[in-house]
Amino acid sequence: MNEKEIANYVELAMKNLHFAKVQRENVISEVTRLLHTKSTEEVKQRLKNN
Repeated sequence: MNEKEIANYVELAMKNLHFAKVQRENVISEVTRLLHTKSTEEVKQRLKNN
């Protein structure tokens, strides 16, 4: 699955949860940034630490 496909799933989930359009755009932007800058292991580690 590529980043655009992942972003579509994230956007639909947020839309289903009634997020405003600007909030969805911000989250999609952040997800895309993380996909480009963090490995799966880094993401897991950061989630575990919070």
